[in-house]
Amino acid sequence: MKEKLWTKDFWAITIISFIIFFVFYVLLTLLPIYISDRLHASPDKAGLLVILFLIAAIVIRPFAGQWVGKYSNKTILGLSSLAFLVVTALYPFCHSIESLLFIRVLHGITFGVITTVKGTISARLIPASRRGEGISFFSLAMGWQWWSAVDWPEYGALGGL
Repeated sequence: MKEKLWTKDFWAITIISFIIFFVFYVLLTLLPIYISDRLHASPDKAGLLVILFLIAAIVIRPFAGQWVGKYSNKTILGLSSLAFLVVTALYPFCHSIESLLFIRVLHGITFGVITTVKGTISARLIPASRRGEGISFFSLAMGWQWWSAVDWPEYGALGGL
């Protein structure tokens, strides 16, 4: 008999992953448009904001890995999810490149921590006999938003921001 893959906890971590990456892809596609159209900034500044997010996410990961080994994964997931939500909610209040620079670095840090801990949690939740299948489904939640790369810029171009 197969071990159960789709437990309540696996569903929860997969849905969290979907939401986190949904926000990531939406901002990745809309933020450069917002920066150039609303803040009248150059494309290189828009690129800088994208890069700062990614650099912050990469730099924090070794520390997040240590925290995952040292503290409760559920606590880290809860705190990083809350921080991610709060930082995401701050975007509408950013009306300058400087404020966006600050928010992008904070957002990158929260993204780096949350993606590290959710990957660890998902790997621990998946039964060994179904690891390939489980990781495949979990990974789909991270990449399912491919359509946003096409649809969201259109939304932004139509004045949706």
